[in-house]
Amino acid sequence: YLVFLRGVGKLSLQKVGDDVMTVFKRCSPGLKFTYELQVGQYLQFLDLRLQFTGQHVCWRYNPRTKKEILPYDSAHSKLLKQNIATSCLQASLYRSCHHVMLDSYEAQVKRLLGAGFPLSVLLGVSQTLLKKVKSGSQEPKEKPKQRPQVIPYIHKISHNLKKVANRFNVPMVFSAPQKLAQLCPRVNQASSRKMSCTVKHVNKFVNCIVGVIYKIPLSCGRVYIGQSGRCVNERMREHANSLRSMTGGHLYVHCRDCQCHPIFQDTLIIGRGRTKVQREVLEAHAIEKAGAGHCVSQPSVYLHKKEIDFIDSW
Repeated sequence: YLVFLRGVGKLSLQKVGDDVMTVFKRCSPGLKFTYELQVGQYLQFLDLRLQFTGQHVCWRYNPRTKKEILPYDSAHSKLLKQNIATSCLQASLYRSCHHVMLDSYEAQVKRLLGAGFPLSVLLGVSQTLLKKVKSGSQEPKEKPKQRPQVIPYIHKISHNLKKVANRFNVPMVFSAPQKLAQLCPRVNQASSRKMSCTVKHVNKFVNCIVGVIYKIPLSCGRVYIGQSGRCVNERMREHANSLRSMTGGHLYVHCRDCQCHPIFQDTLIIGRGRTKVQREVLEAHAIEKAGAGHCVSQPSVYLHKKEIDFIDSW
């Protein structure tokens, strides 16, 4: 509370202060009150120092606490120390009148220098405050209502795409190629069990693995590239059965015309994918890289040249 008196008459200021405290204690039993009196022209009120002159009242930010500022050589983060400097200097500007604002600012600078804050830090904070004062109050930016577009992060490419997208008000975020799930194998044991093969194969050509892009070598020197979300041995069994039927696919047609045979035991796993789209894209990329003269299979999806170059950059 700030109590103003019209006059004290013949009483001393100390006696008037005691009488006021008596009224406060009587009206608020159980609470403890302290008070400060005006000393000369000055009166300390909370963190403000009031100066009473003949024509006006000046106020200056003057924290009453005697506790020193956190030393700059402490083990705390630089961000915390910068926030302390910003809080002190900003309070000296916003909580002081224009008559004594400079004195309040210089007093806070002196406190910060005494705590070991380098002059370069105080200069940077002062420049930031100056820009804030000059810019005035700005309206908060509205958050985009549309969902952001997600693209994989690629050095020197993703940020340039985001700059172009910002010109057309298209929000964009990046996805990391390495997920946290890949850093914690034990957490993914449950999901890995779901992807494991539970079939007891009669003819097991290679080790069981699920969700793969595979390459089958042929006796003529060419290869067959395909993909499957099931166990690779199940897919090998289907290829072997197709060679004995009259309704086979590309592998059957080539082996019939070339009089060659696939070597299932030497099948290679060249990629993996959890979803069908991932496997089909990787399959099409592998077929394109193998070349039409070396690979006898056809891709499930068509990839443009730019898409192939994009995958090559991974």
